[in-house]
Amino acid sequence: MFSYHVDRTHTYQGDIVTLVRLMDGTTTPITPDDSREVVDHSPNGFEMGYRGSGPSQLALAIVLDYLKIKAKTETPAPSAFRIIKRAHSVYIAFRDEFVASASVLLRVDDARIEEWLTEMVPALPQLERMWWGREPEEEAPQPGPGDQYVIGVDPATGKGDAVETMHVETRLPAGDRNEP
Repeated sequence: MFSYHVDRTHTYQGDIVTLVRLMDGTTTPITPDDSREVVDHSPNGFEMGYRGSGPSQLALAIVLDYLKIKAKTETPAPSAFRIIKRAHSVYIAFRDEFVASASVLLRVDDARIEEWLTEMVPALPQLERMWWGREPEEEAPQPGPGDQYVIGVDPATGKGDAVETMHVETRLPAGDRNEP
């Protein structure tokens, strides 16, 4: 059994929201970094108490960490893509259920998350169709020539993190083509 503890600390520089996982007597801090690789909602880190970018980042971090731990006990273990896909499908609902209503302190254990996810199961196919545009049990399309893995492209640098396939077709203007 493990749990997540989210605390708001007031400092002279402003509030800081921290997330830790308590498991087997060990406290593990969780930063926004892993969840930012899926979706970068908040450059300022975690937040809670409303439905915004900081709470979305916090909800995604909790759900993603929970699903990664749960995957270690499943046989066969789900792929990293399936874990990310499932986290992406439910984290906004998790934010609305848990994070948005907590303003100073949030404690949620793995049993409560599992119970909540079980309640969500009937809604998952609809959520996954909404987010991914295909049936939930369909595997991700296999990349082909010209396909790239892109999500969360930074407009300033043009760089993004890889998790979903997307076909990219380049068309040059007629005058720029090297045609024989």
